[in-house]
Amino acid sequence: MAIIYSYPEAQSLTGNDLLTISLESQAYCTKSVSLSKLVEFINGQPSGGVGTTNSIVKFTDGPGGLIGDSIMNEDIDKINLNGILSIAESNNQKLEIKFGTDSSLTHDNTPGANDNLIIGRAGDLIIRNRARTRDVVFQADDGQFDGNVTTYFRLDGSMADLGNPDLYTRWGDNSRIVLGDSANTNSLDFEMYYDGSDTYLINGESFLNVESKGGIFIENKTSSGIDIINSAVGGDISIQATDDIKFTGGTGEFFRIDTGIDANKTFKDIIFPDNVKATFGNGSKFSIYTDATDSYIENNDLFAGDLYIRNNSNDKDIIFQTDDGLGGVITYFSCDGSEAGSGFTQTIWPDNNQIVAGTNKDIAIFRDSLTTRSVIQNINDDLEIINNANDQAVRLKCDNGSGGTTDYIVLDGNDVSTNIETIKVLIPNLPVADPANAGQLWNDGGTLKVSAG
Repeated sequence: MAIIYSYPEAQSLTGNDLLTISLESQAYCTKSVSLSKLVEFINGQPSGGVGTTNSIVKFTDGPGGLIGDSIMNEDIDKINLNGILSIAESNNQKLEIKFGTDSSLTHDNTPGANDNLIIGRAGDLIIRNRARTRDVVFQADDGQFDGNVTTYFRLDGSMADLGNPDLYTRWGDNSRIVLGDSANTNSLDFEMYYDGSDTYLINGESFLNVESKGGIFIENKTSSGIDIINSAVGGDISIQATDDIKFTGGTGEFFRIDTGIDANKTFKDIIFPDNVKATFGNGSKFSIYTDATDSYIENNDLFAGDLYIRNNSNDKDIIFQTDDGLGGVITYFSCDGSEAGSGFTQTIWPDNNQIVAGTNKDIAIFRDSLTTRSVIQNINDDLEIINNANDQAVRLKCDNGSGGTTDYIVLDGNDVSTNIETIKVLIPNLPVADPANAGQLWNDGGTLKVSAG
C-alpha cells in the first residue's frame, strides 16, 4: 500500500517540506501523515502550516518509475497538477490523466494544440456516477471563443425509473449526432437531430441505406413530421429488406413493396395534384394528368408508337360514358366484345345517340327510338354518296318480302347505268303537262312521257 510521509522527518509540515509517496515495502518512510494534517496545511489551519500558491507537494519517482515527476499547486478551490496523474498496479496496467505532453499550466485554445487525455491501459474504462437521479453530462466549448461551454449530450440518470428498464442518453435541441469523417458543417456525411419542432435524418453523401432482416417500423406519435433528407446531388435513399416493406397510416396499410410477387401494391387512392403527371415508359412517353380544368391521356413521344386501349376480358366491352345533361352519365358508344364471335366487331351507339360529323354538326347518323327509324340526316350543303372502286356499283337494298334483302336500285359503274330492279316504280307526283325540261318525265293522262324540252 502507498503512504504519505515527510522528509526530513517532522511532526508538523512546513512550506519547504517535501511530501513523498512510496510503497510501504520500500521502507523509505519513517512517518505517515494523516489526511487531516494535509488538509490543515493546505488551508492554513492551526497545526502550523500556512496556505501558499507555491508548490506544496512534490511527487518524485519511486523504484520502477511508477510515479512521474509532478508538482501540485494550491489555487483557491482547486489543485493544479503539472504532469501526469498515474493510478497503477504496474507499468502495463494503469490509468493516466494528463494534458498534452508539456508542462503548461494553462489551457491552449489554439487549433492543433495539445489534447487533454484520459488513458486506460488495461481492461475497460468506466466513467460512473453513483449519485442518485443525477446525470453524467458531457460539455465542451460553445463555439463563441469566450471560455463558456455548453452541454452536448448527457446520460440522464434523472429519467431512470426503478420499475422501468429503459435508460436514456439525451441530446438536446439542435445537438446533432454526426457520423463520418467530414467536419464541414455544410457537407456532413450523416446527421440526425431534433430542432425543437421536427426530427431530421440527413444524409449528405452517397447512399442512405436502411436495412432490416425483421421488418422496419418507424413511428411518430406527435403531430410533427419525420423528414428523411439526402442533400447529395444525385444521391439516393435506399430501403432494403428480405421481405415486404409496408407503409401504414391511421386507417391501415397504404402501400406495400411485395417481394413475394415482385411488385408494388397500393391499398389507398393515389392523388396527383393539378399538373402533376403520372408518367410511364423511358423518357416519360405516356402520361395521365389534369390541368385543373381538363384531364388528359397523352402519348408524348413523336416516335412512341400507337396508343392502344385494350380490354382482355372475354366477352366484355369497352364503354365510353359522359354527362347525360341531367346531372348523371350515359353510355355514348361501346366496343361490344360480346358480339365479336359473330365474325364482325361491333361499335354500338345506343338509341338516340348520334354519330355527328362537321363543325356545325352538318350530318348525323342515328337511331330514333321514338319513330323506330334509322336516319342519315344532312343539314348543310349537298349529300354525296361516292364509290371510287373501278367498275363497281352503289346498291340500295331493302327487304325482298321473304325474309331477305334484294337490290332495289343499282348505280352500275361498269356500264354507267342506273338500274331499277323492282317490279314496279311509283311516281305519284309527276307533272301532268309537258314541263318543257328535256329528259323530265311527265304524266299525259296516264301515259308516261319524257319531255323533249
